[in-house]
Amino acid sequence: MIYSYGKEYYHNEIELIRIRERELKERIEREFLKRGISYYIRWEKRGFFAKLFSSDKKKQECIFCINSWDKDKALTILEEFETAITEDGELLLKKTHSSLPDIYVGNVKEHK
Repeated sequence: MIYSYGKEYYHNEIELIRIRERELKERIEREFLKRGISYYIRWEKRGFFAKLFSSDKKKQECIFCINSWDKDKALTILEEFETAITEDGELLLKKTHSSLPDIYVGNVKEHK
C-alpha cells in the first residue's frame, strides 16, 4: 500500500507470516478482522516438482501482509497461535517486494 502525503509517498507493507494450513489461515484471519487489523493475503505458486512430489496435493502456502503500523497488534495475536504456527507456518517480518522505495519525493508515474 502506498500512502501519499503531498508529494511524498510511503510504502509500509510487511510480510508477516507464511501459512501452510488452511484452518490456521482462517483462524488468524478471523482474529485480524475482529481486532481491526487490515491485511491482504498473497498466495504462493507452487513449482512443478513441488506439486509432483508433494504428499498433500491440495496444500497451498499463503503469506499475510499487513501495514507495518499494525505489526505490534498482529504479533500479540500471533502469540496466541504460537504452537500452531511452529508446525504449519513461518514468521517472516520483512518488507514486501515493491518497485518503489520506502520513502521518496516526486510523482508516482516517474517511478514505475
